[in-house]
Amino acid sequence: MATVIIARNLILDLVLARHPRPCSVREFIVAGQVFAMSENSMRVAVARLAQQGLVHSAGRGLYRMGVAAVSLAQEVGAWRQAEKRMRNWGGDYWMIYTADLGRSDRTQLRAMGRALSLAGFREWRRGLYVRPDNLRDDLDALRARLCALGLPPEALCLRLDGAVVPTAEVQVLWPLADLQRQYREQSERLRAWRLQETAATLAEAARESFCLGDAAIRAVVFDPLLPMAWVDAAQRQNFFAEVRAFDAYGRGIWERYFEQALPGRS
Repeated sequence: MATVIIARNLILDLVLARHPRPCSVREFIVAGQVFAMSENSMRVAVARLAQQGLVHSAGRGLYRMGVAAVSLAQEVGAWRQAEKRMRNWGGDYWMIYTADLGRSDRTQLRAMGRALSLAGFREWRRGLYVRPDNLRDDLDALRARLCALGLPPEALCLRLDGAVVPTAEVQVLWPLADLQRQYREQSERLRAWRLQETAATLAEAARESFCLGDAAIRAVVFDPLLPMAWVDAAQRQNFFAEVRAFDAYGRGIWERYFEQALPGRS
């Protein structure tokens, strides 16, 4: 499995999966063992995440999602309802204009880029980001969502009449062929592993399911949720359904792994 798992990412994924219930440091440690991470590296990662406000103490040896991660956690955690965010597309677009904002704060720029990417926006002109207006959020809700994720509040948010937007030019901003291939190939990969899982040990099954599931959930989280006229909606729906099924299957594997590694765990 070529996927590289970093201690902080593993911890955040575990905390998010368990939210709002806390995770124990013991669970972080035995989870790290699946990826050959030392106990010390896991403890150091937890301490750093706590300093950054991404996790916070929920009692002796227990941690929950921290305040600094709440908005992102809510965004990521909503992936199971991704399809419910869409509505029929009337041909209009949303536009975010950022060209007149400062570009010296790299942390802010990264947060802004992540926010726009999570909401499916693509840069059409320098500092001008667009996406089809086919989400259920109205403009105020969209702005609030983006600002919570890192978009500066002074960014300009507008709705564009589809009649003034050259759809053929804008449409190429999204890799439609790659999206279609991803829907098909990832669905097949997840289904094949779930139905024919042959890992030799429970730890190996936990590792493989985490790597496959993490990549698939990330694909759903960052899916641009484009209009049905642009993509094969049935294929997308099938992919999202397969990711949900795989996630449930993987959670079962991890629960068995924790029960085996931490007998008597509450």
